[in-house]
Amino acid sequence: MTVHPQSLFFALAGLHMLDDPRPLSGASIVFVMGRLGVGESAARSVLQRMAAKNFIVRHKEGRKTFYTLSDRGRAILREGQEKMFAGWQPQDWDGRWTFVRIQVPESKRTLRHQMASRLSWAGFAQVDGGPWVAPGPHDVATILGPEQSVISPI
Repeated sequence: MTVHPQSLFFALAGLHMLDDPRPLSGASIVFVMGRLGVGESAARSVLQRMAAKNFIVRHKEGRKTFYTLSDRGRAILREGQEKMFAGWQPQDWDGRWTFVRIQVPESKRTLRHQMASRLSWAGFAQVDGGPWVAPGPHDVATILGPEQSVISPI
């Protein structure tokens, strides 16, 4: 199983940054990710992308760079923590399903990835590389946002 550097960073941030406001040095984050099999350039790239997406906040002290979670990053990790540990209770299910089929041109691969990430985060799973399905009713338009005009209902 391949672990993507960004996923690994989310796990590390959830474990070490969520409940501790002290900044972590970029060098220590790169070191830990290196020990877990992520190359230095890939680890630094993840830090740059996460800062650009306002997931983490970067600040310098002399030649050293430190990172803390942004309010947005903290909210995302809290939501993920709630989803992981709250668990889905079968008695909450009313027997209905929501199906979604996404048709996005190959030229818009980034959009396809974004929509798949949103559906996955909302509790959907993809069936054999085709439609997405989740138990219960879901407001797909809200989940997908303004890009929803490219989906085709089943």
